[in-house]
Amino acid sequence: MTEGSFFASASMAARTRTGKVGRRGHLEALARAVDATGLKPVIDACHPPEALPAALERVRKMVVESH
Repeated sequence: MTEGSFFASASMAARTRTGKVGRRGHLEALARAVDATGLKPVIDACHPPEALPAALERVRKMVVESH
């Protein structure tokens, strides 16, 4: 695990956040895959907190349209 890797960040988030977000092994497998492929996240938009409902609807539409 290298410093600044997605795996390191995801592992730390998995240890420091409370609440159930899924299986840790799945998150670690995803993080290893991201590190191995060099995949980089792309943020195409930023929304203020008051626009949360519209932002979530936008994400929902993207997921529905992709299936």
